[in-house]
Amino acid sequence: MWHLPVDLSHLKSSDQTVVKQLLYEESAVFARNENDIGNIPSLQMTLNLKDDIPVQKAYTSIPKPLLKEVKEYVQDLLAKGWIVKSRSPYAAPVVCVRKKDGTLRLCIDYRQLNRKTFPDRHPLPRIQDLMNTLDVYCWFSILDQGKAYHQGFMAEGSRHLTAFVTPWGLFEWVRVPFGLSNAPAAFQRNMEEMLESIRDECCLPYLDDVLCFAKSFEEHVEKLRVVFRVLQQHGVKLRPMKCELFKQEVRYLGHLVSADGVRVDTKDLAAVRVLRDKTPQNVAEVRRLVGFLSYYRGYIQYFARLAKPIYELLQANTAEHQSRKKEGKEEKSTAAISTSSCVGRQTSAKLGQTH
Repeated sequence: MWHLPVDLSHLKSSDQTVVKQLLYEESAVFARNENDIGNIPSLQMTLNLKDDIPVQKAYTSIPKPLLKEVKEYVQDLLAKGWIVKSRSPYAAPVVCVRKKDGTLRLCIDYRQLNRKTFPDRHPLPRIQDLMNTLDVYCWFSILDQGKAYHQGFMAEGSRHLTAFVTPWGLFEWVRVPFGLSNAPAAFQRNMEEMLESIRDECCLPYLDDVLCFAKSFEEHVEKLRVVFRVLQQHGVKLRPMKCELFKQEVRYLGHLVSADGVRVDTKDLAAVRVLRDKTPQNVAEVRRLVGFLSYYRGYIQYFARLAKPIYELLQANTAEHQSRKKEGKEEKSTAAISTSSCVGRQTSAKLGQTH
């Protein structure tokens, strides 16, 4: 057991003492460092392909300044047992990507493999459905898993399909890699299965983020203890520095959630307001605009009426489109929708309501 590096400064002193004791007692579910990663034996990902023709690509050149770093990265994966040397007929190229913190991530280009893979249709939860149940709760915590996909495993019969080629040879994944199109569905299914007995009662899993909630501080302490123990039993490890614990307002899936309901984060409104200065030039751009604005429809009073001129553009022919552009109808609608005074707070009673 150990004391976790988490920020509890927002809690009063007596509550901090209670939470610190909880975290000390349940510290085994948290990763101690970047190399302390979970092992979820119940997540065994299988790939089913449409044909038996291997995907075969030559390795892509790695920039000379990155060569040493990439080689060390591959050797580290090999030493951890996350990958093994392969004799597979499959070979996907690698792409080097810098993460926000400056560290390297080795990405595999699985686009051709994904096109040959039968899709896993297990759904991700609808964000609106998740938000429907939250306005009666006062305490929230978000639990974040480190290297989430890598905590699960590729089924032995599918490992050879994940083979990737480098200047130092061919390797295949033992752990679930990033880049497989079915990985989100497989991961979501596994999280729902492991949390099935308490899902919706005190927690909501969405991929590697688990939102926990309660009506009182005392209840939240006990419910979090249950969630921690279930996750630990299944081999999950959480990143303490990325978790938000015992908050009365949290940002979850792009929304601010509190006892007062669900609302748009003001940081996101800037992206909406930028649309006022952009005019869609074709039907495809109109569709993108409609999709983007529709994400916020639950927060916007009279959305259907305000957005009507934009929807009408989808049915308009080219001549009508040009005419409407000259009239500036879609600019007016976008400006109205993106006005901050239109954007309000949701509660479960308002969610899904069409104005």
